[in-house]
Amino acid sequence: MNGSLGFEYLMSKQFEKAEDRLKKSLTWSMKDGNTGYNSWRQSILGRAQVSLKKYMDGEQSLLNAKKMHEAFTNKDPDADTDLARIYTDLGRVRAAQGKVVEAQQLFEKSAEILKPKKRRQWDYLRNQLELANLYRDVGQFTKAEDLYTDIMGRLYQGDEGPERKDVERDWDLLREKQGKR
Repeated sequence: MNGSLGFEYLMSKQFEKAEDRLKKSLTWSMKDGNTGYNSWRQSILGRAQVSLKKYMDGEQSLLNAKKMHEAFTNKDPDADTDLARIYTDLGRVRAAQGKVVEAQQLFEKSAEILKPKKRRQWDYLRNQLELANLYRDVGQFTKAEDLYTDIMGRLYQGDEGPERKDVERDWDLLREKQGKR
């Protein structure tokens, strides 16, 4: 229950509540050891912590999730999607740490897994938005603008992904950096 509620809080951007619920959930569920569900809980805990700018905690949670994920054999066809999400969120941590090359590699590794999965376009577009933000922040404005354009085009065509207002806000930051606003 707490894990699912934690995810709902995460999706509604109530990151502190998400972190609290997920920690409580993991306290109980870790008695079962490394499971796919615990790996998922740990990864969304990490995502909540990264969103709260608790990068050290988020990094540890994501690395724990990755270790758990790799420790069990899972026949779920979407298991690699969980790993891709972990790579995206670890990329966010590396970007915050100023490790640009490592962040870019993690975003690209995630995109390679997610791009061909038509049912996982939300995760793919979230990944691409994080990569666009990285490009923007390191001054690779053309690459950032190309990605923002692609993301918005897909959203207008009906693909699921990050909220348009979030993409527009990030794109506006690019325009400010370019001196176009």
